Amino acid sequence: SAWQPLPQWNGAGESLTVIQPQTVEQITGLFAVDGLPIWQIVAGAQWEAPQNKPHLTWYLAGTLPGNEPALALSLVLEEDNPEQAVSIGQAILKAALESYR
Repeated sequence: SAWQPLPQWNGAGESLTVIQPQTVEQITGLFAVDGLPIWQIVAGAQWEAPQNKPHLTWYLAGTLPGNEPALALSLVLEEDNPEQAVSIGQAILKAALESYR
C-alpha cells in the first residue's frame, strides 16, 4: 500500500496517494532493521556556543509496508545520544507490536 494522509487532510474527504508503493518499498528498504519489521533513521543537530542550546538527537521509524499495525514514531532527545534514541525507539515499537499480537 502507498502512504496516504487521513481523509480529512486533503479537503475532499477521499484518500489521496502521496508516494507510490514502489517508492515506499525502496525508501523503507534502505532503512530496514535486520530482524525487525521496521525501518528507522537517526540524526542529530548541535549549536555553536555561546547559544548554549542543547544538542538534539531525533529518531524516526515505522513498520515496513505490509506489516500490521501500520505504526510511525518520532522521538527527540535533548542530548547528543543516537544510541539511546535507537534503543528507546526500538523498545517503543517492539512493545507496540507485541501489544498488537
